[in-house]
Amino acid sequence: MSRCTALLVFLLVACFSSVARAHPTPSSYARVDFTADGARITQDVPVEELERAVHRTLYDRSGDSAQAMVAREEVFLRDYAEAHLRLFGPDDRPWSVTLAELSGFTADEVPQIRFVFT
Repeated sequence: MSRCTALLVFLLVACFSSVARAHPTPSSYARVDFTADGARITQDVPVEELERAVHRTLYDRSGDSAQAMVAREEVFLRDYAEAHLRLFGPDDRPWSVTLAELSGFTADEVPQIRFVFT
């Protein structure tokens, strides 16, 4: 089990490293929680950094809340997230990854988007 866990951590780091190189989101971070039957990946991304990465305005700064923005942009955000996370097993077969949760919140007065994958 520990060999499999180590491989999964390596694959996740490799996957998120390539995303980090591709997009200017230095303040985003991901947490990986291992469960008995898989893993749960939580990624928090500041909205402003994601806007730069996707070249699109998402957040209405005239009073919009992060949660309202996520509700309005849900289809785009889901499509983007599902297109940008790919994991492969040790035999090079793709693993199934699902965007389980999508939410908006504010941390230190900075609007954020939380993507949770299972």
